Amino acid sequence: MNDLKNLNDQNKDGKNYFRRVAAMLAIVLLAGLYILTFILAVLGDERSTQLLRFCFGLTIFLPIFLWVVIWCVGFLRHKRTMASLDILNSNPEERRKMEEAAANVQKDNCPEE
Repeated sequence: MNDLKNLNDQNKDGKNYFRRVAAMLAIVLLAGLYILTFILAVLGDERSTQLLRFCFGLTIFLPIFLWVVIWCVGFLRHKRTMASLDILNSNPEERRKMEEAAANVQKDNCPEE
């Protein structure tokens, strides 16, 4: 029984492996670029302002690019991911409960005719 639990825990970690690796690579890349920019600025290199602009652009572009890649992988595998566009349909049971609660609140707030 304990072995099955450990196997399930490993599978859960395996699902997020790609996302974790991609996020770590993005963090290392951005941190490295900012450190390099800082070092070049301290040394007085004229290219440091261009590199800083590139870093700012990459800070915006890289997370959006990773989101698109994660979404594409999930779409091609027919799986829901954190980047799926159908947030409201991800859990039909919870959505049903939410709609019933909203209908009850609306019914309670409406005056009787």
